[in-house]
Amino acid sequence: MSMKHVIVTLAAAMTLSLTSALCAQTATDEAAAAQDYKRMTMDEATAADDKFHANRTQANMLARDKAEAEAAEAIKQAHAAEDRARADRESAVKAASPR
Repeated sequence: MSMKHVIVTLAAAMTLSLTSALCAQTATDEAAAAQDYKRMTMDEATAADDKFHANRTQANMLARDKAEAEAAEAIKQAHAAEDRARADRESAVKAASPR
């Protein structure tokens, strides 16, 4: 993947994450968007790793490391979003149940 493709992909990912954050109606929507972003960053990290192993250069190694760090952060964000969604569902169930 050329640097141009990486930049375009990252710009699209940032746009997607910002749009998702601004438009998320519920914690469930946020969790779904975070999962999509997580999958995308994991795919990018895999592609960067493959590129590094195909052509072991310093630049490819740095790109791989950066992609892996971004994927790790996306995984953390997805887990946090899922936790918030779960907490919202649990609080909705508690509020709906008779006391």
